[in-house]
Parts: sequence; C-alpha cells; structure tokens
Amino acid sequence: MTDTLVTCVGLNHVTSPVEERERLAFTAQEARDAVLALKERGSSVAILSTCNRTELYTTAPSGAGSDLTDTLNDL
Repeated sequence: MTDTLVTCVGLNHVTSPVEERERLAFTAQEARDAVLALKERGSSVAILSTCNRTELYTTAPSGAGSDLTDTLNDL
C-alpha cells in the first residue's frame, strides 16, 4: 500500500489583497495546462479559480511534494 499525500493550497479575499489574487488567478487555459501537467506526474488535481479565491487540491504519492511545486513553477 502506497501512502498518499493530499494537499490544499490557496488564497482568498480574507487572506490576500486583490493584487495578489489577480497575480495567482488561473485563466481557463492555464487551469487546463496545470491539470494536465500534474496528471502527467501521477497526481490527481482540481483547481478552483474565481475572482475571490484560487485553490489547488492535489493527491500524490507521499514524497512527491517537490514535483508538485516544480510543475506549478514551470507553468
């Protein structure tokens, strides 16, 4: 049995000013690209991006956190 890491990272209108939320918002195409890139690395992923929040939910094998970060930084 493989351990799975479940993560949720995000920001919203309570935690971040609008300028920060605008920089981290995903367009529809960027969200599709991110989902495909993360799935290629073996992660399950969901992205929620609205005018008030951006949230990224993933599952991946334990120890794959740096792969998730690298993939997001490459987008």
